[in-house]
Amino acid sequence: MLYLVRHGESTLNAAGVKYGHLNPPLTLAGIEQANATATELNGRVNVIVTSPLARAHHFALLLAERLGLGQPLVSSALIERSFGAAEGLTAQQIARDYPGRVPLMESDAQAAARARNFLLDLNTTAAIITHKGVIRGLTGTPLDNGAVIAWDPFDIEQLNAGIGYLNRPGDAGDAVPA
Repeated sequence: MLYLVRHGESTLNAAGVKYGHLNPPLTLAGIEQANATATELNGRVNVIVTSPLARAHHFALLLAERLGLGQPLVSSALIERSFGAAEGLTAQQIARDYPGRVPLMESDAQAAARARNFLLDLNTTAAIITHKGVIRGLTGTPLDNGAVIAWDPFDIEQLNAGIGYLNRPGDAGDAVPA
């Protein structure tokens, strides 16, 4: 089983900025979210795998420490999608400056494609610390081996520190983990 976890709140989340590949730190709330996530995942994972971006990596380090696991594995396959020319702008600024398509903006599906094969090759129970665009692109999308990523239907926005899961063929059970 893989647990897909969106990183905790960052300084740019709090400011309402679309930041993709920008590298803001976690806020104090984001650090507290890591503590809550560690409680939720305690005893469920063997390894933490993370995006290299600071907000995800710091979150992963906090989880690994609280769960008594080794250093997180880092994979660029888990990096957030690029917002292209819109990186660093608010939704209102994007609507004003780019009323059509944003130049060089990566889609959720493109971000998910980077992560898909990497996730399928993991042969352990892991917490995957990644980003909203990657998770949104993967959610509900059948993967090559028939597995489908599920997300709590009440967390449509994939809030910071939200947890989804992936039951792969051969994983025990088909239900949402308790």
